[in-house]
Amino acid sequence: MGKLFILLYILTGIHAGACVSIAAVDLRYIMSITNADELLMVFSPLLKNMGILMAPQFFILLILCLIFSFKAFREKQSVNTHLPLFLIVAYFAVTLLVHIPINKAIFLGLLNNENLLQAIKKWDFWHWIRTVLSIVMIPAVMKFYRP
Repeated sequence: MGKLFILLYILTGIHAGACVSIAAVDLRYIMSITNADELLMVFSPLLKNMGILMAPQFFILLILCLIFSFKAFREKQSVNTHLPLFLIVAYFAVTLLVHIPINKAIFLGLLNNENLLQAIKKWDFWHWIRTVLSIVMIPAVMKFYRP
């Protein structure tokens, strides 16, 4: 379990760092664009690239958290031990309920200019929530899953 823990801890940090980078750099630039056509031209490829980067990380994190939480459950540890799993599930819920519908609407061209700007503001706000969840996950993994 030691090597799996190291993998989980490193990947948690990489994922949190990617979330911070997207929130603090990419989305700040996106939010400065006022022309809807230019916004789509920049944001659409960014969404695709983020998905390629973030989705595999997320699913590996989820699998590792499930492994560690299952181990904790078998050892009858406190429910607090499952905090990293709860955090990654909350992250996934935000992605599933907020980001994926917005991404789909953008890719299918279903948003007019005003709705596009509102959707990206909503995307930005909820990405900050995901960023906080991913940052909090770093000490949670260390505290509750460390062998």
